[in-house]
Amino acid sequence: MEACKESSVLADDLGMRICRNCNEIITEPVDNCPRCNAPLEKGGDDAVSDFLKYLGVDEDADDFAKEYLIKEDERVVALRKRLKSLNELIGKTRGNVDDPTTLAEAEELKRRAESAMEAKDMEIAEELVEQSVDKINECSLQYRIMQDTFKATHKKISEAYEMAGDVTRANKLLDKAKELMMELKYDLAISLAIKSRIVADKEKAKYSSFHVGVNGWLK
Repeated sequence: MEACKESSVLADDLGMRICRNCNEIITEPVDNCPRCNAPLEKGGDDAVSDFLKYLGVDEDADDFAKEYLIKEDERVVALRKRLKSLNELIGKTRGNVDDPTTLAEAEELKRRAESAMEAKDMEIAEELVEQSVDKINECSLQYRIMQDTFKATHKKISEAYEMAGDVTRANKLLDKAKELMMELKYDLAISLAIKSRIVADKEKAKYSSFHVGVNGWLK
């Protein structure tokens, strides 16, 4: 199959390509479409214009209409990324749940979300994805461990702060751990939260020793 502009188009402003063979939205730097294996080629200087034509937008369409369609496509990309993360989380959750039935419900919600997205019902798809995440959180032992780790880390940071310790790095690590949680990367979130707790613990120990020394000197 020869690579040509008819098979794909690069929307430079969005950092994505659309496979004209199967309509797959591609954000990864790959040479072939992950779905149908059609060769992909950069569109050139008029890529955004071609992209809008591909979406069925007339060149004379007002800027609001163009901006709306571009944002809609960004929404599709974000949803595809969320679904990919959800699928990975489901895989990691299997064998690590206290209620397999709830996990099965989460998988069914994910399948319905995929169907809704293919039908271009984005609002329903997004709602179903978050319902699936909620179901996983209900039955996931890893999610509970993550929440307990966050609580313990918060406590340790507060204790270090009360001892006048520098908790800047510990807070940054914990904030990053929370971002990873929102991205459904629970294993990485736990690891970073533990690292944050260790940093806070060292600060607490450092200033605890200082206070003991000062109190001894004052006596």
